[in-house]
This record gives sequence, C-alpha cells and structure tokens, in this order.
Amino acid sequence: MPSGHFIELKVDWAAPMLIMSFCAVFLVLFIRFCPAELRMLLHFSLQEKEIKVDEDLPNFFDTILLN
Repeated sequence: MPSGHFIELKVDWAAPMLIMSFCAVFLVLFIRFCPAELRMLLHFSLQEKEIKVDEDLPNFFDTILLN
C-alpha cells in the first residue's frame, strides 16, 4: 500500500523546509569538496590574512575596574 511520502515539487506548507534542506546540503558539500582558493574567490570563507591593528591599546581586562 503506497504511503504517499515522496518528494513532490509543489508549493505547500513543506516547501520552505525542502528549500532550506537543499541549501544546507549544497553548502555542506560545497565547503567540504570545493578548493579553498575558489571559496576565497566566491567569499565563502574567512579572511586569509590576520587584521593588523596599528593602535597600541592596553588589554581590555587591565583597563576595566572589577569591583
């Protein structure tokens, strides 16, 4: 007896969940198997260089007063 639990590509109450699950699977596969250079080119990864701060500020925990 057929259960009717097949994926149907129609717009109903489950369509947003289906779209989000397709996007999540795509992102996981893209990040897992795509080379880092292509991800950097498409802005899908963190920055490649560390930010250098020119200011000589003291440590945050040394400057605040803890009562």
